[in-house]
Amino acid sequence: MQYPLTPKPVRRSGTLPIVITVLGAIVILLIVALISAGSPVTFIVGAIPSTAALIVCLLCYRWLDRWEPEPTRLTVMALIWGGSAGVIFSFLVEMAVPASEFVTMAIVAPLAEELAKASVFILVATGARKLELTSLTDHIFYAGICALGFAFVENLGYFALSSSAGEFVVMTLVRTGFGVFGHPLYTTATAVGMWAWRNKGGFWKVILGYVVACLLHGLWNGGPALLADSLTLDETGQLVTMVLVYVVLFVPVFIGTVIMATRNRRKEYEAVRSQLPLMVEAGLVTPIEADMIADPRKRRTVLADSGKHGRAAKRSQERTITAVTEAALAQHRIAAGEGGPELVRRRNQLSEWLRSRPDKLGQLPFMPQFPPMQPPKNW
Repeated sequence: MQYPLTPKPVRRSGTLPIVITVLGAIVILLIVALISAGSPVTFIVGAIPSTAALIVCLLCYRWLDRWEPEPTRLTVMALIWGGSAGVIFSFLVEMAVPASEFVTMAIVAPLAEELAKASVFILVATGARKLELTSLTDHIFYAGICALGFAFVENLGYFALSSSAGEFVVMTLVRTGFGVFGHPLYTTATAVGMWAWRNKGGFWKVILGYVVACLLHGLWNGGPALLADSLTLDETGQLVTMVLVYVVLFVPVFIGTVIMATRNRRKEYEAVRSQLPLMVEAGLVTPIEADMIADPRKRRTVLADSGKHGRAAKRSQERTITAVTEAALAQHRIAAGEGGPELVRRRNQLSEWLRSRPDKLGQLPFMPQFPPMQPPKNW
């Protein structure tokens, strides 16, 4: 397998920092507005579990994404997009549509909020960074990050507007307990549909994913209330009903989503490993680098040791690992008949950079020396 060269470097957009700054300012203004509209005390107290839940969820998504880490700036953009533009859009739609409280909660809100969160795919897929959105893991990652930003600001609003201590406790239990992965889970359905459409064709898959996301969201918002009203239950009964809906419906869906995401992550791992011997043969990586990249523990060892020699040395190794992983996954997709000319160009650009770089592992004296990777018998 050949990894050809192209002379053109990868172009980077300079507008992303500006977008991040503007959206970040909007998030700050929204938070200030929430404090002014509600109780500052409940807002501050509620910010503690909200922030804790956000950090835990972000760590989970970072773990899922660690094989081919997404750019930090793009990740931050997706997070604050959900917490700013996504929140404002859904709020305006819900205010503009005249409907009862139940209809707004169970129908209007899911339709508006899932559309707002899904818009992050439009931004990434049509912008200068569209080649960052390639695998199913990428789609799940950006869906989750955007949804976490949305959920964080929404949770702060619920806490700030709580009218009693009992309502605050229930909100804490529901928003940061049972529903901590709610918004990411709903938006993942749209993400799967978007990924299927971009790789296999058929825009109906995007619509189907969006419909599934809205159904899950609507069932969570309106299902417990509908059951409680039909059974004339008190507040305790409503909470029990919510727990039952969560256990019967959302726990299986959540488990299935986790299994799907981890299996896909494993497939990406195997895809990279299958390309490494070919990349050694093409002169893109050394055998020592291939062995290191194929083993997550050795990756960590190399990064830790390079970090002892300065930030520049560590960043150099991080760039190499990311470039090798991205090039391997791109070649795997191309060999499978997926992707188009842009993916081929991206693969070629990465190949050029990998082949021409001076700091290949095994040529730097301070790097740990692992035994070379043994190629498979059919290599």
